[in-house]
Amino acid sequence: KGIEMKGVPLSIIIPVYNGEEYLEKCIQSVLDQTYKNFELILVDDASKDTSGQICDRLAKCDTRIKVLHHNINRGLSLSREDGLHMAEGEWVSFVDNDDFLCPIMYERMMGNTDKADMVCIRGEDKTTDEIDNVSWNITKENLLILEGKKACDLIYSESLDLGFIAPVWGKIIKKSLIDGVLKKVEVYKEKLYWVYMEDVLFTPLLFYYADQIVFDNVLMYLHRRILNNLSSTLVPKEYHYEAVEAGDILLSFFKEKNLNKAFPKYLIGYFMLVMSTWYKVWKNEKESQKALCFNNRITQLYEKFKNDICAVKTDNISDFAKKSMVLMFKNHRILWGNTIGRLYFEVGRKVTY
Repeated sequence: KGIEMKGVPLSIIIPVYNGEEYLEKCIQSVLDQTYKNFELILVDDASKDTSGQICDRLAKCDTRIKVLHHNINRGLSLSREDGLHMAEGEWVSFVDNDDFLCPIMYERMMGNTDKADMVCIRGEDKTTDEIDNVSWNITKENLLILEGKKACDLIYSESLDLGFIAPVWGKIIKKSLIDGVLKKVEVYKEKLYWVYMEDVLFTPLLFYYADQIVFDNVLMYLHRRILNNLSSTLVPKEYHYEAVEAGDILLSFFKEKNLNKAFPKYLIGYFMLVMSTWYKVWKNEKESQKALCFNNRITQLYEKFKNDICAVKTDNISDFAKKSMVLMFKNHRILWGNTIGRLYFEVGRKVTY
């Protein structure tokens, strides 16, 4: 049996959906942590495979595991939030259901809770083969401690190399900080049902509103890169439309809060996302009214940010090329789609994820 404890300091939440292939390996990497004093909350989001049974079976073997089963698929954001409502820890950590953790990750992170209200470890995208053959290179702590607003400005201007830092995983976060940010994003819950507690909106606000953040820049979280075929990833889903809306909200937030490094860098990246979503819509949106509305929305977004786009200074060829593409797309969408868009999506990226 696992270790039964009252008043655990750490709640680890894993939303689970059709993850049977890698789920047990992921959960085992949590249970094998050298830090033992946690509860593990598994939220089975109405999986159609054996994921729910895997959760229940493992819960019988370890009293630290709690399982919640959804009757209908409610999506990643709501699964995280439902897990949060069950959480008893002062600190909360989110893990994706196919990822893999270094055994000392939580021990390292929990050892820094006196310094901050958020502790981040380095995470990177890895293939299944790389995860299966990982050999951890555990060096001593490589700590960077920043005030939240400054961290937000530096992260979203890509001024720091901290690995794959934008997702909500690879962190421990004070529950009080999460609750505060959740109140701010809950106003968008209906409009942004699939993304309100995701990377596009939730994590940047966590960074911004944190008092202090510790970054331990040593790789300990492996995010599994799942390869999908091109056709399935080129179909627009509600998530893609909502991510565009969330990015607009975030850009407006950066501007209002004078994040002068983050705003111009994120602005160009955001319009690259807009273009990518447009390509999916142009190619594969079956509802013509939806496609028309999205095209009109893009026109509004360009109108809103056109002066800001023109004012962006480019320091290198890559940034110059991206800005040029964003400006070209403004007036020549079909031309862009038939040339650069097609090259990027259908020639350059045989697989995507």
